[in-house]
Amino acid sequence: MEPPSRAHTALWLLFIVPYAAFSAHAILALSLKRGVFGLVQGALLACVALPFWRAICRRPTYAPLSALLSRYRAKTPSSNAGFADASDAGLEWTRAIEAAVETFADELSSFARANAKTSLMNASSSAADSNSAMRDDGTGTGTPASPASPTSPTADEHPTRALLRSGWGVVPILDECSRPNALAAARFPRTSRAIAAANGFDAKFSTLAGRDVDVPRVGECDGYHRAHVVVLAEGGHERGAVVGVEVGGQRRTLRRGDVVVANDHLESRWFRPEGEDVDAACVLSFDVMKRAFRHCRAGVEKHRREHREALVGSGDGEGGASGGGVGAAVKRVAAAFARGFVGNLG
Repeated sequence: MEPPSRAHTALWLLFIVPYAAFSAHAILALSLKRGVFGLVQGALLACVALPFWRAICRRPTYAPLSALLSRYRAKTPSSNAGFADASDAGLEWTRAIEAAVETFADELSSFARANAKTSLMNASSSAADSNSAMRDDGTGTGTPASPASPTSPTADEHPTRALLRSGWGVVPILDECSRPNALAAARFPRTSRAIAAANGFDAKFSTLAGRDVDVPRVGECDGYHRAHVVVLAEGGHERGAVVGVEVGGQRRTLRRGDVVVANDHLESRWFRPEGEDVDAACVLSFDVMKRAFRHCRAGVEKHRREHREALVGSGDGEGGASGGGVGAAVKRVAAAFARGFVGNLG
């Protein structure tokens, strides 16, 4: 990651110096007046004031302190709406993404077919090994130890089904938030370039099946939009709705090729459109900084990377073991609050 420029450093100083002066004055004045109780009051006042000062300084606010801005955002419909209008200034890139849907579908289908072929070869090899393990029944003839699996992949199955069967329900495109990983560079070069042209980051293909709907999620901060584009779908009508997304209580149904831009700081979930028989759908999702917060992109990427690493280490993310009782849960909550507070100082 490139070091922050002088302009970014100057903007950060304009934010942090007044806040530090206010916090120090509040804590010192209240502690001198009320002792320990005043010290606690001053610290709480500094915490509560932080997200509002960040909003005034046009810096993204990270969870959990971002929840304090709910009433503040209610006065600004564009920031409190579930979806952004693609015609708004700064969202011109949506037209280029719509035009590139077939490119995304071609590269993803090619990747799915390659994995289906590999899975088919592995399944055939396993079946051959199984059939060669003959048991002698005393007559000099043998019988297969076990039949071939009836659920072995086929080379002509739908790409979404092939992805799920081969364990690629999620295909990450950009590792380290903003740079194509080795897989994307080799198999999704045009997709990576299209996302880069839109200044997108943290992109991935997700194949949504029945188990993936109605699972809510909330983004880390209010500084970016999350874009979704339906690339592939199995089943359903040719021009019918493929999948639906609900953000902040607002719902949209999407057809193949549709692009939707959501405010990721609001709770979102996928749902199945009524009357549509869609078995699975593949969606390309990525983030794009909001126009007012583009100068903070490096900080958002850094905070997200540290947040995910902490989740893995604490057991709340991939690779970690969850559990540990009430004490461990309290520690995780405290650690999340500390990460959010430190992130809001950046």
